Amino acid sequence: MKKEQVWKLLVLLLLILNTVTIAYFYFSSQNKDIRPGQPDQLIIEGLHLDKEQIEAFQLLKMRHRNKMDSIEIIEANIRKNLFLEVQKGPENEGTAIIYLNELNDIRVMRDMATLDHFKEIYLLCRPNQIIYYKNTIEEISKILMRPRPPHN
Repeated sequence: MKKEQVWKLLVLLLLILNTVTIAYFYFSSQNKDIRPGQPDQLIIEGLHLDKEQIEAFQLLKMRHRNKMDSIEIIEANIRKNLFLEVQKGPENEGTAIIYLNELNDIRVMRDMATLDHFKEIYLLCRPNQIIYYKNTIEEISKILMRPRPPHN
């Protein structure tokens, strides 16, 4: 086989691989909005939310996600600074401890944001839906509190 034919074959294979990858991502994102078993679906079905409440919930969810994203950005910056201090050696332990305390504060911020989000969901419920709230939150906590798989 000539070099030119080998290159043509490689380009063709890469083109096919790219097409398959794009198709996979396109079709897998079609039903990405709400999947069974996700916290969103559990809240909507578990609390028996109507269309108006679902729209309000989607807004709450978006605000919560934005808050969590901003907390993650702050956390990433603190971790970056912490590891910059660690690189300088053990004489900067005091500064590293300050960053560790800030990371602890971030964990509290994240938990408070989640608590506030669930309070907002509670306030979204009508009086006849409150009875479903406890069981729904219990189911969601089982999902959110699952142990993470171990790192290899």
